[in-house]
Amino acid sequence: MNWDTVQQLLRIILYSVGAFVLGDAVASAELYQGLIAGTVNVAAFAWWWFWERNRATPPA
Repeated sequence: MNWDTVQQLLRIILYSVGAFVLGDAVASAELYQGLIAGTVNVAAFAWWWFWERNRATPPA
């Protein structure tokens, strides 16, 4: 599973939750768009950090 797949799954889940939240008028559309962007950015950083930390060092 690569980052593109993870990112798409994350967006699908977040938009599904967002449809429920916006349907109940808990948050505005602008607020939810910002939350999705922030979540995807944090997930991208965590994915990069995990990937770099576990990458094998090539022999010298």
